[in-house]
Amino acid sequence: GVLVDEAAQATELSAVVPLILRGTQRLVLVGDHCQLPPTVQSSEAEARGLSVSLYSRMIDGGGLSPHLLDTQYRSHPLLAAF
Repeated sequence: GVLVDEAAQATELSAVVPLILRGTQRLVLVGDHCQLPPTVQSSEAEARGLSVSLYSRMIDGGGLSPHLLDTQYRSHPLLAAF
């Protein structure tokens, strides 16, 4: 399988390369599509839709539902409660 961490910040092309090179029957995308989008410095690439992450495209237009975690393991409990 292939696991892509911070998938919401990875462009579609950068997320697809491991799939093409390795091939897989299982793909796990980990990230938060409500946070920062991929950084694309080319205005032409952005105008052509290359600033969308594979993760966001699959959730927003691909009919997939994200599995949201209900436990915060990395933040201090007071921050997580906020």
